[in-house]
Amino acid sequence: MVALSGGEGFLCGILASTSLAYCLSSIAPGIDLVPPIFKTTAYSHIATGKNHVCAIRGSYYYDHEFGTMDCWEIFETWNKSLSSKQSTLFSDQSISNLVFKKVVSGEGFSCGGVRDGGLICWGPNSSNLGVSGPVDNFTVLALGRASLCGIPNFGELKFWGDIDLLAGHPNGSQYVSLAAGEHHFCGIREENHGIEYLAPSSPNFLFSPKNPIF
Repeated sequence: MVALSGGEGFLCGILASTSLAYCLSSIAPGIDLVPPIFKTTAYSHIATGKNHVCAIRGSYYYDHEFGTMDCWEIFETWNKSLSSKQSTLFSDQSISNLVFKKVVSGEGFSCGGVRDGGLICWGPNSSNLGVSGPVDNFTVLALGRASLCGIPNFGELKFWGDIDLLAGHPNGSQYVSLAAGEHHFCGIREENHGIEYLAPSSPNFLFSPKNPIF
């Protein structure tokens, strides 16, 4: 594998030898959950939400960084196993002709950076994020359960969705990387590679190792 992303009861990745997507069920490990229509398509990026997957077309090793988006849903069958289908909830006409560079997925929504600049979100829960109008280009994106956080090419960290995450966040902080949990984010600060934790109703703290390894 050259990429991995996990949802609820399943794990998806991109195969190193072919750039094909492969989704593995925790219930029946031998079954590939990629719908037949997408099994022969090469992908460069893949991101899973709670019960859906979105992936950007194109070889993982190809120099061209951009591609169109495919999405599929993972669902539970009558006998409690997992199956998949081409998505109707995430096949938004507004994104069908767009070309993406990166994609992240949350619970009921996905977001991606587009080639022409900016950020777009889609899916049944995407309106809850409040992403609208022109936005910056982002080098890093991370999604929590109901929130989106991004590192723009220039400027401060930006949040959408759960605004409680902004409480106590120091202005002017610059970051080089982000990771997200269900209701929190962690960022690696640019100036000293210390780790900053951001969560609602929790004090922010900064861990700065003497010899940072991040």
